[in-house]
Amino acid sequence: MTKELTMSAIGKWMNVPGIMVAGLAILGLIMMRAGPAISAGHPPILSQEPYAKVIASARAQQKMVLVKFTADWCGPCKEMGAKTFGNQQVVDLLGQTALAVAVDVDRSPEIASWFSINAMPTVVMLRVDAAKTVEVARHVGFLNAADM
Repeated sequence: MTKELTMSAIGKWMNVPGIMVAGLAILGLIMMRAGPAISAGHPPILSQEPYAKVIASARAQQKMVLVKFTADWCGPCKEMGAKTFGNQQVVDLLGQTALAVAVDVDRSPEIASWFSINAMPTVVMLRVDAAKTVEVARHVGFLNAADM
């Protein structure tokens, strides 16, 4: 079951300290006013580390995880990588509040299946704590920095 959540709904649902909610709200605002992309290639903010390793790192650092589901053949995924995750303002704020990982659905079909990924790009935000990992938001389809 997935639901599209507003930033205020995410804050209420997550029951996290106000600073985390404020950080995510600021991320949304910056993405709405974001400038040009910094890179046309693979953006360094999206880790190529295995998903499980990123989750473990987020748990240790007490950060959220943004997962971008992608595929080599997906044109909108590549464009989103360059225009959204290559945007310097997005990179700066995301780097402060969350870890981000790219998961290729063809190379990691078990993870894509676990998250019921049916289209790309799909972006999922996860809350990671000592006991569990919970999906708190999801968007299916291309988003440029100004739309996030």
